[in-house]
Amino acid sequence: MGLGAGRGAPTLGAALVAVTVAAGGAAAAAEPVACPAQPIRWKDDCAGLAGEPLTGLDRLRYLPVGSGWVTLGGEVRVRLERMDAADFGIAGGPAYLQLGRRGMLHADLHLTPELRVFGQLAAAEADGRRPGPRPQDQDEVDVAQLFVDAPLRLGDTELLARFGRQEIDLSGNRLVTTRDGVTIRRTFQGALGQAARGDLRLTVFALRPTALRRGAFDDGPDGRETFRGASLDYRPPAGLVTGFVFRRTRSEARFAELAGPEQRWTAGLRYAVRRPAWDAWAQAAWQWGEASDQTIAASSVATGASYTFGGRRRPTLGGTLAYASGDRRRGDGELGAFDPLYPNTFGLSDAPFIYQTNYRLAAIEGSALFGRAELGLSGFLLARDATGDAIYGGGRPLPGPPSTGRLTAFLGQADARLPLTPRTELYVSTVRALAGEGVRQAGGRSGLYARVQLTTRF
Repeated sequence: MGLGAGRGAPTLGAALVAVTVAAGGAAAAAEPVACPAQPIRWKDDCAGLAGEPLTGLDRLRYLPVGSGWVTLGGEVRVRLERMDAADFGIAGGPAYLQLGRRGMLHADLHLTPELRVFGQLAAAEADGRRPGPRPQDQDEVDVAQLFVDAPLRLGDTELLARFGRQEIDLSGNRLVTTRDGVTIRRTFQGALGQAARGDLRLTVFALRPTALRRGAFDDGPDGRETFRGASLDYRPPAGLVTGFVFRRTRSEARFAELAGPEQRWTAGLRYAVRRPAWDAWAQAAWQWGEASDQTIAASSVATGASYTFGGRRRPTLGGTLAYASGDRRRGDGELGAFDPLYPNTFGLSDAPFIYQTNYRLAAIEGSALFGRAELGLSGFLLARDATGDAIYGGGRPLPGPPSTGRLTAFLGQADARLPLTPRTELYVSTVRALAGEGVRQAGGRSGLYARVQLTTRF
């Protein structure tokens, strides 16, 4: 069963959050968490808790088992979303108020230094979305992750073989996102191998995305898609340089003027540097292959930087420039629509108005601390790559009359993040999307999005 059923589900989801918050206790609010939860939970490293006196939920983070140990962890998230013009209202994009609930529980079993088993269960429900929930919004209890790690050391080289259903982390989660913006996170099934020596790490993989089905324990590999590739990381002081090659095949891809099987290759470079007060990054990717009977020739370039000032509020100011090619390129008949899933290029606000293809972007973001809360303001100016291109939303071209306007939209976002306890966080955001000429000519209009989210983790 899921987190609840029908009208009772919101009450149960909120109750699960309240129970976990209460388990932390008021006294725990002044104490640090023994082993903080990481965004990708299999990266939680609680080995250092061996022999430490633990209380409350911290006791679940290190439980001796024979010659090894097991770490237990979990998450409950309740999110309320309001959208007044999905897809800018193009083709009747509806307004809706959605309440989504997600629960996850995992066990990380280290049997020996040479063998590890990680398992995670998840359930999710969503009510109120129109015209209905997406596959990634709703699922009965199912295996979110279940994999086996077999590490091996040969001299100065560390090797790892991983088999099973898994979230993957390439270059700090910048190349393949976990899709945490929706309810069910993105996982893959297959094999992954790594070899690390000194400042170099090579990762190779052959995977299929997990196909989400609404029943209990019925998710499985998606037979319509494969994802294979390799990435090489080099870590100079305070930086990371990554080269990557991906191959994605799909039995059915949809673009503005064609639909059919697709085989797409991606090659790219990414560089990131982090200093005490500032960080910067740049990424470029090229794509080629075939979709239906058309040759693919797509590209993307993005760069950004931010600086954190001193003082009590520690204000941060940053900016981003990005480009992802669209459907048509110089009238040569090639398909230029960039596939933004692998690699991920840049997040366009909290609101699901724009899909990350066919755009030119200039963004500015700022944040500052006010007590325990972090407040942020962002602005995103988007234009289409070419006036003949489609407007994309939700991974597909949106229907509508032809549009010659290049300006897509301006998105303004305000958000606040407040830790209620060391394990629980409240997040609130609102996004105002002002439709540009290109959207209005396609039958769209300006929209408003708002989110209230409560998350607790242990």
